Parts: sequence; structure tokens; C-alpha cells
Amino acid sequence: NADIARMAERILWMQDGQITREEENATRIAAEALSW
Repeated sequence: NADIARMAERILWMQDGQITREEENATRIAAEALSW
């Protein structure tokens, strides 16, 4: 979920059960700032 990724320390992309990409989130936001 793209909104949850905005507050995560690391973002992982998966394909066919494998991690295909890993990225550190340099611009994290607080969970309270997310809108659902």
C-alpha cells in the first residue's frame, strides 16, 4: 500500500515471493498524518 509505505523506514517490493527491490525511505511521515 503506497500510503503505508510513506511512513515505513524501509520499502520492499516483491514479485513471485522474492524481494526484487529494497529502498530506505528518506522522507518518512508520522502515522497520524496518513489519510485513509
